[in-house]
Amino acid sequence: MPAVKVDVWPSVLEDIQKAIGEQRYALWFRNLKPVAIEPEQVVLGAPNLFVRDWLECHFTEILKQTLARHFGRSPAIKFVIDPQLFRQARVAELAANAEIVEAVAPVQKKNAQPETGLLRPEFTLDRFIVGSGNKLAHACAMEIIESRSNRLHPLFIHSLSGLGKSHLMQAIYHEIRRRGDGRTAEYLSAESFTNQFLYALRAHRLDAFRARFRNADILLIDDVHFFSNKMGLQEELLHTMEAIDAESRQLVLASDVHPKMLARIKQGLTSRFAGGMVVRMTQPDFATRVAILKAKLQEQGRRLPEEVVKYIARGFEGSVRELTGATTMVLAYAGLTGAKIDVGLARQALSRLDPPPACRSGIEAVERAVARQYGVKVEDLRRRRQSRSTRLARQVCMCLARRCTPMSCREIAQHFGSANHSTVIFAVNRVESAMKSDRNLAELVSALQEQIRKGSGA
Repeated sequence: MPAVKVDVWPSVLEDIQKAIGEQRYALWFRNLKPVAIEPEQVVLGAPNLFVRDWLECHFTEILKQTLARHFGRSPAIKFVIDPQLFRQARVAELAANAEIVEAVAPVQKKNAQPETGLLRPEFTLDRFIVGSGNKLAHACAMEIIESRSNRLHPLFIHSLSGLGKSHLMQAIYHEIRRRGDGRTAEYLSAESFTNQFLYALRAHRLDAFRARFRNADILLIDDVHFFSNKMGLQEELLHTMEAIDAESRQLVLASDVHPKMLARIKQGLTSRFAGGMVVRMTQPDFATRVAILKAKLQEQGRRLPEEVVKYIARGFEGSVRELTGATTMVLAYAGLTGAKIDVGLARQALSRLDPPPACRSGIEAVERAVARQYGVKVEDLRRRRQSRSTRLARQVCMCLARRCTPMSCREIAQHFGSANHSTVIFAVNRVESAMKSDRNLAELVSALQEQIRKGSGA
């Protein structure tokens, strides 16, 4: 079979640039070098290990598709470190423009303001409603604020989406800045950490980036599950943690799942996450939900009758976002219709939601009901590797979680320790398909669903 001509490569790059956009192309492909182009394999050179890993993880498929169009076949793709590109990168690093680096990753000044787009000024301690589900997390936050020790290092807070993790994380940051006691704090999401790292890398100067975050007295990183499958970023985070350890500083992390359930995260990181204080925030109980609604209404200068507040609090047991969203819907509906606000109007306003409020239970209630029915432990349902006896129970649990909670497939997958939402889709389809031919299973799932709806699964 004849070899493929190398001069086709510029056309390949042109198609990729159109597909992914100028900015991503400039960041990842401008310095990519074709080392060898053969009918069965294309070898591409990258300037360093991080770029190589990122290309391999994120762009292999689009390269295969583009090469197939030009070559008439889809060759294997191999990424290597090209020595010449590596040396060029080192030279460019020494000549990097200090002004650009300062703009990208400024050296931290005392109490320097991080990216304002990430921060919400209303996420303060006085607006954080403490209840049974978040009492321990709040106590840990207060310990960090009040004490200069790092005995809770690292503090790892985890919960389902919408239960107040980001509020509490930002409240720590705002309070440290408000007190002005000489300590510095940095708050950012894992995605922002990634973006800033990439820009600093592109400018060939990582010193300022590292100084900013490793020298903070308190570093708060939200949504650490975003680091899943990003090996280069995980390595950088690991070194950041080592630097913070060495200086006895404080790290606070937040995620949708327990450290041990983080998918595609290096064991060296997860063991460090779990080696400090791990705290779970659970869904607010009825009294806390009422308190949250009243606080939100007071902030807005609005009022609802007590019975309407309690009606909403009973119906929405999921996230705080949904709880406040339901309140907004009732107020908007009343404003549009001009009708008196009572339970009847609230029921009418919220009847458009699917599933109805009565069905929106928490995933913990689903797990307890299924575990009790199948005679297994809740922890067994969350394990990624199950015995045959627990596999069906886990799939039924995912199916009921999809039916009876407001969680998305992605959120359910993360809760059960899976990186891919297709796991949940597969489980739901398999259970629902089996129910068509297995009357006993259909009756069992129906009974469990009814229990959960009525709250008897709690």
